[in-house]
Amino acid sequence: DYAHHPTEIAATLDTAASMTKGRILCVFQPHTYTRTRELFKDFAEVLGRADEVILLDIYAAREPDLGLVHARDLVDSILKTGRHAAYASSFKEAADMVRKLANPWDLVITMGAGDVGHVADLLLHPSPAQSK
Repeated sequence: DYAHHPTEIAATLDTAASMTKGRILCVFQPHTYTRTRELFKDFAEVLGRADEVILLDIYAAREPDLGLVHARDLVDSILKTGRHAAYASSFKEAADMVRKLANPWDLVITMGAGDVGHVADLLLHPSPAQSK
């Protein structure tokens, strides 16, 4: 899902919740440092609607990393609300986490405006070593 703004994320997660018997696992890649910083509280609130959240590094697009915000900060904020969240430093790590967490009937959503779709590719087309 291209959702990269809290309002879009909320709509996607709310719709997903109405469509599954299982949990919602969300792999999210924030898009741009400024957007993540400016909407930080809103991101943490809406991402907490998922049963499990895996955050990837912020997709910088055109921006330099000034060190003011990191995906791990969002993880910490979500965890403080009592929800489940984890940080993945790579697409492979995120896919591995999903494989460990997902159960039958769970819905896995990859979300963001960057290249987070690589996680879905790894889940749908695992290498022979990953499928063991």
